[in-house]
Amino acid sequence: MGASADHAALAPEGQSDGHDDGGTERFCVSKFVSVNLSGAADTAIPMVSKSLGFDPAMTAGPFETALQDVLGIAIFLSRATALLHWLV
Repeated sequence: MGASADHAALAPEGQSDGHDDGGTERFCVSKFVSVNLSGAADTAIPMVSKSLGFDPAMTAGPFETALQDVLGIAIFLSRATALLHWLV
């Protein structure tokens, strides 16, 4: 009992028992979704641009980069916002 009481006294404010608050799960799920959606978009964008008559090599790079950045941030922040009540 004394060791756990000492640990609680040394823990940062808001983490009295040293357990994770769910941040790891939020991060892992958001990165998993982001990577899978980006992979699907990276496959579809060149095919769509070729069917529209554009050179896939020229159009795919900028669209894929922008889409991955926007998706990654949007998914991460939406997951964090949805689970914010656990932190408050």
